[in-house]
Amino acid sequence: MEDAKEGRGYGNILVEKGLIARDQLEDAFRFQQARGGKLKDILIKLGYATSDEMHEFVSAHLDIPYVKLSIDIVDPEAVKLIPAKVAREYVAIPVTVIGDILTIAVSNPFDTVSLDMLAFASGYSLEPIMSDEEDILAAIDFFSSGEALSDTEAGLQDEAVEFIDRFDDTDEKTMIDDAPVVRLINQILSRAIKDKASDIHIEAEENLVRVRFNVSGSLVEANVLPKKVLQSLVSRIKILSELDISEKRLPQDGGFFLRLKGKEIDFRVATAPTVYGESVTLRVLDQSRAVVRLSELGLSGPEEARLYKALEDPSGFILVTGPTGSGKTTTLYAMLNEINDTSIKIITIEDPVEYRISNISQISVSHRIGLDFATILRSILRQAPNVILVGEIRDAETAQVAVQAALTGHMLFSTLHTTGAPDAIPRLIDMGVPPYLVREVVKLVIAQRLLKKLCPECKKEYRPEEDVKVVLGLEERGDVRLFGPVGCAACKYTGYSGRVGIFEAMPMTRKLKSAVTAERASYELAEIAGEQGMLSMWQNGVSRVLEGEISFQELIRNVPRAEWGVSAHGTA
Repeated sequence: MEDAKEGRGYGNILVEKGLIARDQLEDAFRFQQARGGKLKDILIKLGYATSDEMHEFVSAHLDIPYVKLSIDIVDPEAVKLIPAKVAREYVAIPVTVIGDILTIAVSNPFDTVSLDMLAFASGYSLEPIMSDEEDILAAIDFFSSGEALSDTEAGLQDEAVEFIDRFDDTDEKTMIDDAPVVRLINQILSRAIKDKASDIHIEAEENLVRVRFNVSGSLVEANVLPKKVLQSLVSRIKILSELDISEKRLPQDGGFFLRLKGKEIDFRVATAPTVYGESVTLRVLDQSRAVVRLSELGLSGPEEARLYKALEDPSGFILVTGPTGSGKTTTLYAMLNEINDTSIKIITIEDPVEYRISNISQISVSHRIGLDFATILRSILRQAPNVILVGEIRDAETAQVAVQAALTGHMLFSTLHTTGAPDAIPRLIDMGVPPYLVREVVKLVIAQRLLKKLCPECKKEYRPEEDVKVVLGLEERGDVRLFGPVGCAACKYTGYSGRVGIFEAMPMTRKLKSAVTAERASYELAEIAGEQGMLSMWQNGVSRVLEGEISFQELIRNVPRAEWGVSAHGTA
């Protein structure tokens, strides 16, 4: 039971700061005397304050942040600093240790006596964060299990990380440093690779540093660190990326390369000055993913057949469209892998080069020295390539040079930022490419999105409401069963595991070519494409929902329902 004196002092602070009234505090005390319990929980139960209000109050008046605790953000090495019995007694668990600073999650940050005892027990200076009592006790129970602890340690240990200078004549150099921040960076990177994260976000907040991973399209909290380590953390990453550690006011871009357990991983680094300090985002590029094949993309049978047919042409344009993060680059690399052969010359122009592929000449754009897409494209035409990949068509000059290259017998792959496949045609015309040239060079346009797949271990079947059936165009069906996310240990309680591509493939048939004019709108082209057999992303997405691969919520969140003149019922 909470100490009455301690609870009264805590309550008086709440009254003084205006979170609750004096009579509400007295009601809570009477309830506590009659039934017991913690003052915070009683105030929430009586409706005098919400959980969020309590968390905001503590953060604002004690400079102690609230963190939703999970076992993923707890360092097993830090847990060992306080015995489980002591941790349960004080409802506290170590989260991470940097140097002589121990970040510890507590349920009652007002209890300074307990904090002093924990500091004495651990031998470290404490950096407290506040978390819910039930989450702390659950984490203590988890790490008290020897089997659970050994499993977690195996995943979080600092692996033998080798940082490689790819331009060094010696091919590689190993950075060996026992400094705590260096070990922390190694641990974060090795864990991100183990969890198959696509991005690492190191975010500066008012009182802490939050580390989150993008895993299968969902951000998962990986660690919470004391604010004191921010500058050392950012400086270490800047040193690895060969960035200016003295420049803190401007964004910077760079990267570094490492080898872990025989796997080569590239990291693209971007820093940004925020109101609370510099934040860093690292894109994780596992070089083993460069060998993806077309058959692994998730194209439907007709879509895959159309792409294979387009790849047989010796010249022309194949465009992949979609927003940032929709997997366009992966599709381009799969196309390259399909045709890569020593008998043809392939050159890529990328910003930057993400994956390295043998037998292909890859060139990275450098805007600082005037080396842009159009400039490189003009120069490489003299090298007689058979196939050219232009990472992105961003402007009229690049579009026009690319079209001219396709007209002179080259096969070009590139990307555009458009909502769907039919929209790519008007976009090229808006960039100054004459309609007759668009009709001549464009062979196929693919639009795509990446959607989170439901976790096969915990997805739950349910009968949808009638309005959901109407949205999916299934109101005429009788018994419809869909699946939704739940969350389990296998998917880190997100309900999702991995991602799947949703595509639409629009081949330029004779009828479509004849319809390409400066005045023709994209929805008109979509109607014609539908008549020619193209299924929209929405239609393909509905099929994946019915198969139980994706959720209805994920579909409507990512794919416009009535795009390209396709009705909500999914018919062209």
